[in-house]
Amino acid sequence: MLELWRGHTRVGCHKPASIGVVYDNAEFGRPAFSSDGSKLVMVVEASDKKFRGFWDQASSAETDSNKQPAADKFGYQQDFGEKLVGKVAPQLAVWDWGKDTLDLLELGLPDGHHPGHPVFTPEAGGVLLTVYDLSGFKHGLSACLNRRAHLRHIPDYFKPQESDNLTPAHFVALCPKLSPDGKVLVFAAHQAEFVGHSTCMEMCAVPWPLGSGEMRVVVPRVSRRSDGDLFNGWCGYHAQINSVQFVDQSRTVAFQTLLAGEHAVFVLNLETKERTRIRLGSVDREDGSVVLLGCHVTMSRPTLLVEWSSFRCQPEVWAVELNLKNGAAVAGWTQVVGPNHGGSGGRRCSEQELVQEALVRAELGKISVQTGAEGFVLVNGDIKEDACQPMVVHIHGGPHSMSANAFSNQVALWIGMGLAVCLPNYRGSLGFGSDFSDCLIGKASESVSYTHLRAHETPEHLVCRLLLEKKKKRQKDT
Repeated sequence: MLELWRGHTRVGCHKPASIGVVYDNAEFGRPAFSSDGSKLVMVVEASDKKFRGFWDQASSAETDSNKQPAADKFGYQQDFGEKLVGKVAPQLAVWDWGKDTLDLLELGLPDGHHPGHPVFTPEAGGVLLTVYDLSGFKHGLSACLNRRAHLRHIPDYFKPQESDNLTPAHFVALCPKLSPDGKVLVFAAHQAEFVGHSTCMEMCAVPWPLGSGEMRVVVPRVSRRSDGDLFNGWCGYHAQINSVQFVDQSRTVAFQTLLAGEHAVFVLNLETKERTRIRLGSVDREDGSVVLLGCHVTMSRPTLLVEWSSFRCQPEVWAVELNLKNGAAVAGWTQVVGPNHGGSGGRRCSEQELVQEALVRAELGKISVQTGAEGFVLVNGDIKEDACQPMVVHIHGGPHSMSANAFSNQVALWIGMGLAVCLPNYRGSLGFGSDFSDCLIGKASESVSYTHLRAHETPEHLVCRLLLEKKKKRQKDT
């Protein structure tokens, strides 16, 4: 059922009989309003049958266990992922809630192509969207960015098959964002084909409607890690690539990226290409990760809603007021939600305090090796210099991903149990420039000195280095 609420009043309701779930995630996009607020465009599951996952189907495939061995019933079967995420037949839909009509748009796309990230254009009936080419992968693997994708424009959604490919020169172009005044289109792009699951992307801006100006690259790809980690490129997955939000009518956007072991939020002036990183340093939140939650656009000072956390501090939500007259200066901070903020119940507060006490006792260090890889190490600050402590080495997946200095329930649990934790960002991790992330491709077993690994990258060596640094610090303080 689709419902639309204004405040505490339900103003629209529709019971579609021909669709399944409405997609609401970064990979496929979320429902978006038209400029007049009368319609919603969205990606839906075309099937009206209740989705059944792999294990549900396997468990009911054979009613009589004597007829089929369990090894065959639950054995390996080729599956491309769509059964794991419940997305088999994505389709574009427009809901006119005033007229209570739902139109399923037949785009006439080739097999294996599907829509994502739809938005209305300022012109009546126009729709912009991403079209994924997953003919070799199926829909369940759309979480990776190395799938061919392009932007498509439908001038009139009543004629959905009359559409144009806006980015034929790009291997990947996705996540279109139109400015509130409808004059600027921003999207993520990568011109050349790449095989890694993710890499540094470009952010492109073009005046709308098309033909009124040239496309510009406002955030270029970054190959090498920058001095001081000021900016190492726009990288991540859909959570980062689909994070762009306008903070004024058409000149400034905020976006999220991965940066040398932290989640980072930047504010970008599309005209000057000047970037400003959002930090909470003046409120003792210099280190850690900042995640963009939302934006409130005003004529004077827009406000960003962000989440801040670190390995040793539980998540806090802050409202960050911007002053765009001075580039993109932070004008003020206000904490909205946090462990030490009012509103928690007594039991919940005590649980948070217990977790926080264990985290406060932990000491955080960062180590690096000659290959350029680095990592975080957390140890119990109460242990003696010559004492041993069990360690968990937690390696991120991907393989293109990143271990971030952000709160993790899993890491907090290990710390509370008295364990040390090492979280490496090996060669191939994101947030250190495209050269660093791409060097893993085809070379996972090459250019590695095992003598070097034994001498510099073993967990024992990492702990010894951290304990030595801790001992030197204590001697210096005394």
